[in-house]
Amino acid sequence: MRMDYGDWVKTYKPIDNQFNPGVAGGQLFQIPCSDDEREFLGTIDVTRIWSYGAGDYGGTYIWSGEFAQGIENYGAYVTEIGYEGDTIIEIEFFEPEYTCPNCDMDYSGDSAVEQRKKFEDACQDCVSDQ
Repeated sequence: MRMDYGDWVKTYKPIDNQFNPGVAGGQLFQIPCSDDEREFLGTIDVTRIWSYGAGDYGGTYIWSGEFAQGIENYGAYVTEIGYEGDTIIEIEFFEPEYTCPNCDMDYSGDSAVEQRKKFEDACQDCVSDQ
């Protein structure tokens, strides 16, 4: 299930990282964590932990659950309110981007994901010209 970032903030209320307030946005528990952060995260109900990482086809996302659903886990967010159920909630943090290596055409969002999935070496326009 997809959710807008603003709606996620209003609904689940991410908390500040009191151990590392200088981290971007002040809320991410970045990997690798300090011992204090790791100890704190061990005391939190898992339904309040959200993973942050790179998507399979670009962009960065926040997912419900301790483990990133994409290709790389960058850290975690902790919220005041826990998520319910087994459905993975996905919040797009930075939209995916793709630039064709042949013609330098830029794509973003869902079109970037589609281009990357279908045309790894060139965009749709380059492939159709061949």
